[in-house]
Amino acid sequence: GPYRDLIGKPLIDRFWNCAQPIDQYVFEYKGEWYMIYGGWRRCNLVKLAKDFRSLVPFEDGAMWRDMTPKDYVEGSVMFERKGKWYFMYSSGSWTRDSYRVNYSVGDSPFGPFEFKGKVLGVQRPLATGAGHHSVACKPGTDEWYICYHRRPIPSKGRDHRVVCIDRMEFDANGDIKPIVMTK
Repeated sequence: GPYRDLIGKPLIDRFWNCAQPIDQYVFEYKGEWYMIYGGWRRCNLVKLAKDFRSLVPFEDGAMWRDMTPKDYVEGSVMFERKGKWYFMYSSGSWTRDSYRVNYSVGDSPFGPFEFKGKVLGVQRPLATGAGHHSVACKPGTDEWYICYHRRPIPSKGRDHRVVCIDRMEFDANGDIKPIVMTK
């Protein structure tokens, strides 16, 4: 920082496709910038203008594409690794033990995606309610990290969460190994 608001208003100010305009994640694909976002069980993909101050339509004229996978709740993340696109998102109820991170894999950020399953969830006796994450790769390496929140045990209530970062690893097939929470 210091950071400043680039346009002085929300970039998305309405519920297109019933997707709550929250939890955005920006990524590049073939020289163009995109944003995946959503909540309330709907997920959209939009294309950003070169100056990041507005949205531009897709080639077919649509302003958004529905990307909602099964069991989607919120917290979209989209990234590329070794030619594959990973679409991660939170599922379950954020106030319960069912809150978790699922993921799917495809050949492009537009899909289709193959559902792979849960990668992060309850891990007793350490924590419950793990989800709403982001990922980062150490530049120039294949070292990946996941940053997320969880409810420590014993819990101080449904809204008590802590932010955590753990290693995210892949197996020989490119599948994400289950995330092991650390203290």
